[in-house]
Order: sequence, then structure tokens, then C-alpha cells
Amino acid sequence: MVGHIASQPHQMQLSKRDFLNRPVALSFAEFITGALCIFESIWKVRNDVRHGGHHTQISVAIRAIRVRYRDHQSCIMPPRSKTELNLTPPPGWMTCCTDVSIDTNLSVAVQNQFQRVGFFCDNAEVVSNFSETNSHNIHLNLAGAAAKFRSTSLQLQSVQLSKIGKEQNFMAHNAAKWA
Repeated sequence: MVGHIASQPHQMQLSKRDFLNRPVALSFAEFITGALCIFESIWKVRNDVRHGGHHTQISVAIRAIRVRYRDHQSCIMPPRSKTELNLTPPPGWMTCCTDVSIDTNLSVAVQNQFQRVGFFCDNAEVVSNFSETNSHNIHLNLAGAAAKFRSTSLQLQSVQLSKIGKEQNFMAHNAAKWA
């Protein structure tokens, strides 16, 4: 029987009835986290005894389990709400997801004679400085690139620059990583 279960791990799933004794206020994640902390402690105590180490007092083991459990629980982040972001350009437009190399990407758009380009960048400083028309408010390190972006964008019919989240801009970061 044991060999049969071990050879077919997909059959070892627990059913809902296996958790009927779990308190209602205890989520499944909390239950499993606590169980894993307990099993880890049992295994460590077992290894200490088995390999000639010291015997652990039950109060010390329980304290270690509580510390470990609190540590795991402190790392749990509430799930982020997923917002849909449509990066599909309207007809006649090109979309470019970019990072701080946005001025280089604009030059490529001009060279390829794209007339309407929507740029998406996850860097708020770049978006605000490149969109800024008042040169007094521009970040000193971005002033040259921002001026180049604005002058080059005059060669296109329309340019839009929008801020997006880092998770929507993964392709630009992957491309930069391998460049």
C-alpha cells in the first residue's frame, strides 16, 4: 500500500473532509503554514536525537515554532488587485514599451517613418520630465535626453507618453537585460 501511494503522488491529494476539524477562523494557508512549522521542528529535534545531539525541551521547540510561524505570517502580502491595461494601439499608431532609453526608441520610430507613436514607460521621473515643457522643472540628469526627445518628436505627427507599472513593462526590461 505504501509503495502504491508513493508511486502515484497525484492520488495523495487531501479532500475537503480532511479539514473539517479546522477552526472556521483559520484559513487553509494559516493551517498549512502552522503544520509545516511543526513538522520542521519535529524533524530538527529528530535529527538532533538521531545524530547524537542535545535533547530539546518541549518549551524551546514550541517557542521556535511560534517564532517561525510569526515570521512566515509577517511575509504574507495582501493580493494586489489586477488592473487591466490595454497596450494595443489604435489603428494607425505604433506602441513602444520602453525604459530610460526612450530617446533612442523615438529615433528608431523617426527612422522607420512611423507617424503616430505611443510610448509607455514605467519610470515616473522620465515620463514627467520628458512630458514637461517648462525647462526649469526638468531633472538635471534628464535634461539633455528630454530636450532630444522633444525635438525629435516634432518630426512625428503625434506622440503620446504614458506611465505604466513595472509589471506591464517587463518586455522592455528583458530586452535591455539582453542588449
